[in-house]
Amino acid sequence: MEVIGEWGSGFEDYSLSNNLISRTHLPVQSFYVQTSYLLTGETRSSIGIVKPNKPFDVRKGRFGIGAIEPFFRYEYLDIGRQVFTSGLADQNEWADRVGMTHVGVNWHLTQYIKFYFDWNHADFNQSVVYAPGRSKPFSDVFVVRFQIFF
Repeated sequence: MEVIGEWGSGFEDYSLSNNLISRTHLPVQSFYVQTSYLLTGETRSSIGIVKPNKPFDVRKGRFGIGAIEPFFRYEYLDIGRQVFTSGLADQNEWADRVGMTHVGVNWHLTQYIKFYFDWNHADFNQSVVYAPGRSKPFSDVFVVRFQIFF
């Protein structure tokens, strides 16, 4: 099992023009925590590579399903209200806080090929515009990604 987390806090300076005097000092805080588990018994190398005990193969006598790794991740981002009061963003269209949940499965066919299947659910602190004239306080996305490591 792997568990990872990180927290960050800081400030960014932004401006609507190249004027270095009228910059907005914007506080930013964020964190994430994630966990995953290799159901098929593998371990992750020091550089993050998973080498399946039985790489994917459908040939008779060499059958293997690869490595299966369910995962969960929660992340949070809080940008200061100054993003709205300074005119950098319109508070009628955007949010300044979001919490996002990821639930999915990594399928490592070999140590070089991997599929990600990931459902992302985002909760915003207020409705955001996602299409002309339409807004809502959440979003749901299903992501499938193919990765080749070389």
